[in-house]
Amino acid sequence: MKINLKQGLIGMMLAALCLSGSSDGAVTNLVPWSDSFEPYTNGMSVVGTNGWTAQSSEAGVVTNDAVRANLLTNYPVAGRSYPLSGPTQTHTNILQVNAQVANAAQSATGGVVYVDFMVLPTWSDGAPVGQTNDQCAFYIATNGLLTIWHQDRTQAPATNEWLTLTNSPVIGTNEWTRFTVLHDYSNQMFQIRVNEATPLVDGRGWTYAGVQGGSWFHMVQTNGTLGSLVAEAAPAYLEDLMTAKRTLSWSRSNFTESVTNNGAIDNSQPLTNSLTLDTFTGTPGENFVGNGKVVVTGLPSNLTAVATLVNSTTVALTLTNRALVHESGNSLSNLVVQYTDNAFTLGRGWDVTGYQQTNRVSFTNTPSLGYSLLSFSESNANNGAIDNSNPLVITLANATFTGNIGENFATNSQKLTITNLPAGLTGQVLMASATELQVRLLGNATAHAVAQNVTTLQLQFQAGAFSLGSTPFSSVLNLSTNLSIAFIDPSTLTYGATTFTEKVANDGSVNGTTLTLANKAFNAIENEDMVGNGKITVANKPAGLGLEIRRGASASTATLTFTGNADAHALINSISNLVITLTDNAVAGGNAAAVANYTRSNLIIQYTDPRTLSYSSATFSELSGGMIDNRNPITITLSGDTFSGATGNDFVAGNK
Repeated sequence: MKINLKQGLIGMMLAALCLSGSSDGAVTNLVPWSDSFEPYTNGMSVVGTNGWTAQSSEAGVVTNDAVRANLLTNYPVAGRSYPLSGPTQTHTNILQVNAQVANAAQSATGGVVYVDFMVLPTWSDGAPVGQTNDQCAFYIATNGLLTIWHQDRTQAPATNEWLTLTNSPVIGTNEWTRFTVLHDYSNQMFQIRVNEATPLVDGRGWTYAGVQGGSWFHMVQTNGTLGSLVAEAAPAYLEDLMTAKRTLSWSRSNFTESVTNNGAIDNSQPLTNSLTLDTFTGTPGENFVGNGKVVVTGLPSNLTAVATLVNSTTVALTLTNRALVHESGNSLSNLVVQYTDNAFTLGRGWDVTGYQQTNRVSFTNTPSLGYSLLSFSESNANNGAIDNSNPLVITLANATFTGNIGENFATNSQKLTITNLPAGLTGQVLMASATELQVRLLGNATAHAVAQNVTTLQLQFQAGAFSLGSTPFSSVLNLSTNLSIAFIDPSTLTYGATTFTEKVANDGSVNGTTLTLANKAFNAIENEDMVGNGKITVANKPAGLGLEIRRGASASTATLTFTGNADAHALINSISNLVITLTDNAVAGGNAAAVANYTRSNLIIQYTDPRTLSYSSATFSELSGGMIDNRNPITITLSGDTFSGATGNDFVAGNK
């Protein structure tokens, strides 16, 4: 069998293969193209169909020869596969080649072309005539070794010759063999693999870098492209013929924002590029974007493209960092990823099918919860109740709440949980609309001094609260938030003195005092008499005395003043039941009863009796010699007061 590749022609003699540069004008099959022979019927000639030509219809006939077809079942072993393998691939029909038959499979652009087929060959006992317009050809000699038609450039001038490849495996005539021919039309070279092994190497072959001793061989005809495939034998059998070009496949054409919804791209499954019929240059882990082997344009702001070489045929594409803007409206469809020539071992990136692709970057609107405030305050009543006059409003963007208007989410743990709520308070989270909740704290906190302030009141939303469609629940921003509750220390009214004494004049006038209101404010302007306007009431006030309580410069201080003179002000007229009471109008925010000591009924007014001195005698008697008789000293008794000084102090009398 001979197979020839001519200018635009790959010719196969099932003892040899030739490529030549001529075509007979039949229907042209452009690469990629294949023929499995399964669509034909048994005994049908392929001549005149699907681009096949020959001098007679008997040159190529489809057969379902069971004996020869069954030999195919022995082929796929240890990593081998059929060229057109697939879940529905069968091998019922094969092509029996009785004479020269050709197919006008062409590659108009040149570049790199791949030809693959299965052969049940015959041996040739002599070299066929080599043609100068054959690009390459091969046959199988009687020793079972592959012999190729190539141009030998080890000497000048170059000569065309048949070369038996000593490294060829022995190819039997009773076994199917898979041949793979790779044609580099840019350099006019080819290489051959047998049964998917590595390309055959020979001392007269060349490396891709131009060093002898490699697997590349120079074509004989050097100014053409693939034009047709020619095979001839008497007889031999052909199966699963295909021509192809290097292909870069893309696992998908889009990048999607991650479920975190923060502008990062989901790289859990990178977009992968798989290369066939060539290998990537470089070492695993290399970033093709960083070294210019891949060029990326159209990236969203702040995203970085990374093309990581995984192995010789696989690159993983990811987008790192976070896009600055990443709502749905920021999605784009013009992200172009292009491989350059130096990414491929065989170069010429333009010749690789799929060497570039335009991709989409898809962002999703971020469901998020917004909070109108982050703290609650105790009401001015200072009774542990919360001021709900301005409730906390929770607004949901880019999604909707589930449920009905007026529903209390706080009673449904599938929608919301509230933790660290002070004893005595209950949460109310009412659905006001599909996108709005109103939060109030009801009841009265059992303990509500400043020391009981809360900074870890937590609202934690659950999945049942939202209607998100395909958006993951975990992507909702601010699902949990810590709120604070600010209590007010209990308000206390403090008296500078609770016993009011009669003044020194002992005329029934009485000393006053100052009042201090902690954690509250007097509901009065400076110097306003809160007794006079009824904001503070007084009971049991002695006759003749007046009482004023005027607000000071500070709203938390006041001065208590007694006016006038008590009608009766002897000690016996003292009282201990003066009553002073703050009404709700006396304190800002009302609820005077929440103020400790807002009423006092045990205030004391203490009078003093008039002060008098009495003498036991008014006369001092003389003894003999001008001396005074001190045996019976005069005793002076003070009533209604006490002498100053200490016992034993000497009081000096005047007018001695």
